[in-house]
Amino acid sequence: MGNYYYLISSLPELILDSGKRVITFKEFIEFCFEQLNEKEFNKLKKIFIFNDIKNSVFHKEKNFKYLVPSFYSEEEFKENLKDTDTFFPFMAEYFYHNKSEKRIYPKMLKIDEIIMLFYQYIDNFPNDLLKKYFMFELDLCNALTALSLRANQITDPDKIIVYTDESKAFIKSTAIDFGLSQHLEYLNKLLDAYKTGDLIKIEKTVENIKWQWLEENAEELEFSFNFICSYTIKLLSVERWHNLTDKRGEEVLNNIMGNISNSVNFENF
Repeated sequence: MGNYYYLISSLPELILDSGKRVITFKEFIEFCFEQLNEKEFNKLKKIFIFNDIKNSVFHKEKNFKYLVPSFYSEEEFKENLKDTDTFFPFMAEYFYHNKSEKRIYPKMLKIDEIIMLFYQYIDNFPNDLLKKYFMFELDLCNALTALSLRANQITDPDKIIVYTDESKAFIKSTAIDFGLSQHLEYLNKLLDAYKTGDLIKIEKTVENIKWQWLEENAEELEFSFNFICSYTIKLLSVERWHNLTDKRGEEVLNNIMGNISNSVNFENF
């Protein structure tokens, strides 16, 4: 407990839609770098793994800009490209098949293919909290995708990342709640938000669901490493919410909802 007391006690309280930035993410991550040892800091950086996933898929595109925060720095990423086996195993497998032009899941977008590989390797994930969080986030993202597909009268099972029993239900069930409201307690909140057609309300509902999960699963010990992980995810959420609710908010949100109906776009969740 003592190892993290100074770091955590120095952090300001986060409020999702306060309209103020009490601490920037850059300031926070620099503070963590100073206060955590190398092993702890590397564990924390795994929160950003989905930016590494997107960097892996899109790094050859014209006008590509390296996404941060990420586990690998841009310099590390470029160096690892010389020998892709030095990446995380699921990324190494993706690059191996991509180079040989042998798609594992040819009907899926490449971004969804590598996300599928990530979940197939997730049992090797050393951080129990992050593993639990990523599993929670998978069901949440699949729920959003399924609701958007249904709203647009689109039937495409390849848009769902099929890893859990719940993910299969999102494809097969015709029930309003996909038969999952007893398993996914937040599902009725999402359904109510979608009924309003209010993009801001939908987005805020998603963020509140995430925060509630973190408070229930990661913050039982106030001065723990799990608390730092929770704070990191929440701060990313605060920064993203700030960007969504500025003068470009409506445009950004419309793009998000459009992306949801076309693919499982994890960068938006």
